[in-house]
Amino acid sequence: MVALKSLIITALASSAWATKVIVPLYSWNEQCWPELQQAAAANPSQQFVLILNPDSGPTLDPTDPSMYCVPLLRAKMPSSTIIGYVRTGFGSRSQTDVSNEITQYKQWSGINVNATTGQTAKLDGIFFDEVSDSASSTNLKRYQTYASLARNAFGRTGSAVVFNPGAAVDARFYNWADVVMYYESVYADYATSKLPQNAQLMAKSAIVIHSFPTGSAGSQLLPITLKPLVPASGAVYITDLDINKVDVYSKFGGDWQEFVKDVAQLNGDTRATTAAAGTFDTLATLPSARVTNGGGRVQKRMRRGEQ
Repeated sequence: MVALKSLIITALASSAWATKVIVPLYSWNEQCWPELQQAAAANPSQQFVLILNPDSGPTLDPTDPSMYCVPLLRAKMPSSTIIGYVRTGFGSRSQTDVSNEITQYKQWSGINVNATTGQTAKLDGIFFDEVSDSASSTNLKRYQTYASLARNAFGRTGSAVVFNPGAAVDARFYNWADVVMYYESVYADYATSKLPQNAQLMAKSAIVIHSFPTGSAGSQLLPITLKPLVPASGAVYITDLDINKVDVYSKFGGDWQEFVKDVAQLNGDTRATTAAAGTFDTLATLPSARVTNGGGRVQKRMRRGEQ
């Protein structure tokens, strides 16, 4: 009873703003994701959760956009949350490996990524991917420990922990994470009947839908699909990129700006607009690189110089 009461209080607190837009920033982008900047500028009250994934895990290279873009994104999106990607191998990775990656992300707070201003790439917490949905005592203890490691690294209060099982899990996972990714799959398999029926769990659940219909059909379906999710869910991301054709996290889909506007409006932002192409801030240009691993759950980017 105490645990459930704590969960309800936390869920209500986390939904004070309502639904956030959760964004997998898994691509190398030397201009600091201009489409993201444009959407944030057009929808000034909308909050975002940004997941930085340098190389299927952390880097300590300050010339990596995942690091040097952090100060700019904080300036452009001051109320948003920025977290680092750690895969857990559905419970198969060693605790040592997971702990080491959490520590590396923590070290970003001490790495100068701007020689002029002295700004660092300080993060707010950790996104744990490939989370096992097993309710065994061993697995529950494993992820409770991972959440505790992240809280210890980034602060017992004010830090952010996101679990991604991509499926329904034991309610205890919600006690340890701020958000649990409840659904991550194609639109064709999505149904509102699959959503959490408990409002408190829904308020801490993230729904990620890819391979969404394109064109006019998609434009008509988007607000209809979002209405049961916003402001009821903790976070949401919808893209019309097709997983059978492209890595759905390699870039923003054609419906990106419209999606953010619709979320913001359903959250009650009367200033929300669809962003038009325009100016955005960039940092120093680095050698080009490209994204690989189309469609896999582990989104590994090719580093500069790799072919």
